[in-house]
Amino acid sequence: MPFYLYPLALVLFALIACVSPKGSFHFKSRRFFLSTLARIVVAPFGPEVRFVENYIADVLTSMTVFLRDVDYAAQFYLSGAFASPDSESLDASYWLTAPLITAIPSWFRLQQCIRRFYDAPRGATERRVHLANAFKYLLSLAATTSAAVGNYSTLDFRNISTWEPGKALWFAVLVLSTAYAYIWDLTMDWGLLERMPAPSAGAPLRAQLFPWRLREHRIYPSRTFYLWAAASNLLGRLAWAFTITPHGVFEGVPRGISTTAMAIIEILRRAQWSLLRIEYEYTSNAAHYRSVNDVPMMLNTEGYVGFAMERSGKNGSRWSLSGATVAVLNGIVTLTALMIIHYKWT
Repeated sequence: MPFYLYPLALVLFALIACVSPKGSFHFKSRRFFLSTLARIVVAPFGPEVRFVENYIADVLTSMTVFLRDVDYAAQFYLSGAFASPDSESLDASYWLTAPLITAIPSWFRLQQCIRRFYDAPRGATERRVHLANAFKYLLSLAATTSAAVGNYSTLDFRNISTWEPGKALWFAVLVLSTAYAYIWDLTMDWGLLERMPAPSAGAPLRAQLFPWRLREHRIYPSRTFYLWAAASNLLGRLAWAFTITPHGVFEGVPRGISTTAMAIIEILRRAQWSLLRIEYEYTSNAAHYRSVNDVPMMLNTEGYVGFAMERSGKNGSRWSLSGATVAVLNGIVTLTALMIIHYKWT
């Protein structure tokens, strides 16, 4: 089998699994995820933004490298470029679509912030918070746009004196966006710092100069974990800054190597960010997604019973298929499609 059919087989199998019938491949989870993506897309005009849409859209901003790879793979197969892999004709079209794909996740989050600003009561402090959050994503979009318009793909600091004004402006926006996002992570998404009571006259000099401390209400027992998260998040944010640039930025380093390394660091950073973001939202209702601060215990087991019945295939549906059956059918359809593609192009 030709080499180019192996990744295509994986893609086809995954796509078919996404549309598999009820009773297989975690149907309820797939339906929930797809409906959440739909709510993210229509955020400005759809229903009010919930925490789950906010969270998933934030995760999407860390997946720009993956989304660009999906775009490249789609063009690679749909244009027939796989028949002549040495051709460079695909790079021109990819150079145009990569900035758009990079900007889409930040655009979705910007629209969510605008919608939450609109839904917040007039005169509430919450409205200013949403505007400040929207500005963070505006900076990300400005960095992506300026890199695409100016065709900036390398950072040659040895020749920084020869940079044109546009490139200097792009780098300045990139630095500002990274610093703004890092500070927002620590203060708003994680709430790591809380202000101490007004220091007395005999208080230590450190308390007088920096009257802030690590928040007391924490779930994870290790204080070191929070300090490590604050420090490592800075390194991760630097990697994130390179992922929102449509093309590689390291001079002398192949684009595939640099983008892959930065993407891995960013995904690890986002995983760590998720732990603290969910913890802070759970403990303090920071973004006011809940009408009450305390989270009650889930005493109603009806939803769990229904889920268990669906998983076991005992939900009374005569058309429910087992996961093994669907997987076999999925494999047959995938192999058939690969054979058609192979014989059509050879």
